[in-house]
Amino acid sequence: MEENIKQNATSPPEATAGGSYGHGWGTLKKYFLELLLITFIIVLIDVPFGWFNKSSLTNYNYDFTNSLYSMLYWVLIASPIEYGVIYLFLKAVRGETVQIKDIFQPFNQFVDVVLANILVTGIVIAGIILLIIPGIVFAIKLVFVPYLVMDRKMNAINAVKESWKMTGGLGWTIFGMAILAFFICLGGFIVFFVGIIVSLMWIGAAFASLYYAVDSKKNSSSVVTENN
Repeated sequence: MEENIKQNATSPPEATAGGSYGHGWGTLKKYFLELLLITFIIVLIDVPFGWFNKSSLTNYNYDFTNSLYSMLYWVLIASPIEYGVIYLFLKAVRGETVQIKDIFQPFNQFVDVVLANILVTGIVIAGIILLIIPGIVFAIKLVFVPYLVMDRKMNAINAVKESWKMTGGLGWTIFGMAILAFFICLGGFIVFFVGIIVSLMWIGAAFASLYYAVDSKKNSSSVVTENN
């Protein structure tokens, strides 16, 4: 099975916004139906979360029960599924076999996934409270946490530390990709719902491609160091 994965694997792109979006677009064309189904699943998973949030206000009165259900649903169900989606996008950009059932893989690492998500969310919110800009910086520095938890099976703390290291020197690249993602979504909105779905697929593949590029470069450097 490992031999088949290696044979199907694609070369990593350059760790740039253009390289990542270019590689992501190629992945999108190759795995269109698989990524379409994955995106539909995460959209459906997010529907109850939005319903809980909408229902938490009844005649402009705060509904604590619905808010609690919303938080629990997000932490225990929606977030793990989102980690599964990220994992499948990563497999796609690497040219590996994409099996939809792997979307539930995070539940095999449930504690690490939940703790990682809570930790990242807490750090970003704390940064936003500190005049917003630190929150943006923290979100950029921690963008690889889900990939590290799923790909390298790291726990929450180690994933945060490693993501902080891996994103060194890539701040403006990641920020630029996020800005570009906004305009891609805007363009997708112009061509209605179908365009939004394709936009989300492309963006997901692009960020997975960036992680793939950085992770491959780091592994190559480690091999060279060991050989020397």
